[in-house]
Amino acid sequence: EQFAHCHKRGSSHGESRIYRRAYFEHPNYVPWIEYSLNEFQTLQKSQNVEIMQECGTLVMEELNGGEVIQRCQMAAALHGIPVETLSNNDLKERY
Repeated sequence: EQFAHCHKRGSSHGESRIYRRAYFEHPNYVPWIEYSLNEFQTLQKSQNVEIMQECGTLVMEELNGGEVIQRCQMAAALHGIPVETLSNNDLKERY
C-alpha cells in the first residue's frame, strides 16, 4: 500500500466515483455492476434527483490490443455490453 491505513487518497473518498461495465478484472463482476446501476437509476427516478452522470469509458492500450482491452472485450461480449473499437485515426478525429 502506497499510503498509511485510513488515508484520504483512495478511490473510496471524495465526492465522485467511477464504474466500468466492461470490467476487465473479471467478467463475474458485471452482473453486480449492472444490478447497482439499475438501483441507482431507480433511486434517481424515485427521488427526482440526478446522482449519476453516465459518460462512457475510453480504454487505451498497446497497438493491436493488450490484455486489459482483450479482457474488457471479453466481459462485454459475455454480458451483451456494446463496445466500440477505435483506430488511431478515429481517436484523432473524435478527440
